[in-house]
Amino acid sequence: MNPVFVIFNPTAGRYHAARRKSRLIHTLSAARIPFELEQTLHPGHARQLAQQGAETGHKIIVAVGGDGTVNEIVNGMLEADTSTKEKSSLAIVPMGSGNDFAVNVGPPLALNRVAQAILRGKTRSVDIGYVQWNHNQISTKRFFANNLGIGFEAEINIKSKKIKWIRGMPLYFCAALWAMHKTIYSQIDMSWKDDEGKLHSVSQPLLMISIANGSRTGGGFRLIPSAIIDDGVLDLGTISPINRFQFLSLLLKVIRGTHIDEPRVTFSRCKKLTITCGKPLPVHTDGDVITEHASEVHVTLHDKRLQVII
Repeated sequence: MNPVFVIFNPTAGRYHAARRKSRLIHTLSAARIPFELEQTLHPGHARQLAQQGAETGHKIIVAVGGDGTVNEIVNGMLEADTSTKEKSSLAIVPMGSGNDFAVNVGPPLALNRVAQAILRGKTRSVDIGYVQWNHNQISTKRFFANNLGIGFEAEINIKSKKIKWIRGMPLYFCAALWAMHKTIYSQIDMSWKDDEGKLHSVSQPLLMISIANGSRTGGGFRLIPSAIIDDGVLDLGTISPINRFQFLSLLLKVIRGTHIDEPRVTFSRCKKLTITCGKPLPVHTDGDVITEHASEVHVTLHDKRLQVII
């Protein structure tokens, strides 16, 4: 068996991952899985390691960490020059604060189940999103695996990085309550084609825009319940400006996924869309804020771009 390439982020889940490193090594060894392990040293390092792993011919790259770690590794894998090699598949050992992409992909989650899945080698082809954002005539690009948020949703992620004592849904719930104290909405001009090819456009103030590949985000929030990671479309959700009482009521419904009929919430589906912000807004991909000052955002879908071990 070709050695799997394990990329281990010790800081994932508020250093929860660091405390489980020995168990990870023991489980892989007990399953007789040959592996090479590299530990990330700084933000962006997982992306570099994943690109190197893919280009040197590793058939399976294992992401050990949270959604941010997975995002970096997906970017590294998809940026790699593998024209003369078999493309790598991704396996996930979830040890982050949210682990939403791993949940959306489906079993396995437990470490021993991941090891058995690696031995089986069965994969699921999933869609991947691609975003390009512009500010002050500078353009930057990035892939995302699970979801992208603009405006208030990104502000929640900014706040979540400052909360150190909890993980999972409670972390993002507290961050959302904290973010309520900052008004962050903008006039938005947005255009897209839906999954039936019909052209749509919107020009109005919006509190937030969410573009989902998977239905779960923020450690358990069902922000766009209809999103499926391999259906060939991205799901688009928007929320109009609301007051704090309305937001708290909506937040509780989002946890259960029962907010789809709320009058200030809209949903659509697309493969490509363009967003122009009246004032620069923050943007996150898979829980990591990539910019706090995007003035124009372009999003496209890459259909069945990634193979994930299940």
